[in-house]
Amino acid sequence: MGNPQMPQVIAVAKSQVGYREGYAEGGWTNITKYAAEVPGLSWAQGQSWCAVFTSWVAMRAGVPSLFPRTADCSAAVTWFSSASRWSWYPAVGAQVMYGTSGQDHTGIVYAYDATYIWTIEANTNDNGSSEGDGVYFRKRKRSDANVYGYGLPSYSEGVTTADPAKNGVSGYTYAVSSLGPGPASLQPGGLMTNNLVADTLSVDGTANAGRVFIQQNDTSTVGLEVVSASSSATSLALFKDANGNVVFEITGAGNPVSRATHYFPAALQLGATAADLGGSAGAVLSMKNATTAPTTNPTGGGILFASGGALKWRGSSGTVTTIAPA
Repeated sequence: MGNPQMPQVIAVAKSQVGYREGYAEGGWTNITKYAAEVPGLSWAQGQSWCAVFTSWVAMRAGVPSLFPRTADCSAAVTWFSSASRWSWYPAVGAQVMYGTSGQDHTGIVYAYDATYIWTIEANTNDNGSSEGDGVYFRKRKRSDANVYGYGLPSYSEGVTTADPAKNGVSGYTYAVSSLGPGPASLQPGGLMTNNLVADTLSVDGTANAGRVFIQQNDTSTVGLEVVSASSSATSLALFKDANGNVVFEITGAGNPVSRATHYFPAALQLGATAADLGGSAGAVLSMKNATTAPTTNPTGGGILFASGGALKWRGSSGTVTTIAPA
């Protein structure tokens, strides 16, 4: 059956809490990254974006077909109803709809009990507005008149719901309350950024924009770590130009391979992990003594090295020439 899908959806949604829309000329703009990154919804940029966010979460969690791709909350209600995936009771990982007919606002439920639902919602604020400024955690009463109903995605592992009509029905687990998928339930996978954990990361179509930004937590934590399966594994990383040509590679053994021109606007230090520039600065090359001087001849070309402080060259014929004394 593979890794559970619902925990991935909730993890992706939680990873976005704290995100804020654009701000200009003294007001919030409804400009977000989400409309630009969801294929087919770029037209919704600058409009209310709670449903766009839910579509983005489904896409990033690798389950785009389990949620409606829309910017219209009413269309989302219709989508779930038409698929016979609608309920008046909460479920973990459900898309909750707000308004007199579900037309006003939406979010994703990550826990519920007999009285409350806990959600991740976009285009809201601390007051629970349906026209807010960012992505927030929310806690709402199930009995609130504004809570309309719930769309139940068809997760491969099934759905945990408070709907008594689903008790004993295949694909559902009935529970009066559920605390949701604790951290231990999350599956490690291809992408882990802060709180985002996704077993697979997929984009259904061409990504219009994007970047990865990693802020190191502290001085003792590695900021980015990539581990090879083995020294003979395929490349750990490939960087390509606009034409798809590989310009830089990190091999499975961890060796960098450059196929493009290098630029060093500052000093270059060889043979050490700390600069030893003699007080100089700028375009300077510093070379430590070779730990072991070359003893065999290179195949064509030569080897440049330092020995005893002198700069030397060993050519392909075996001749060692001192270029500069120590």
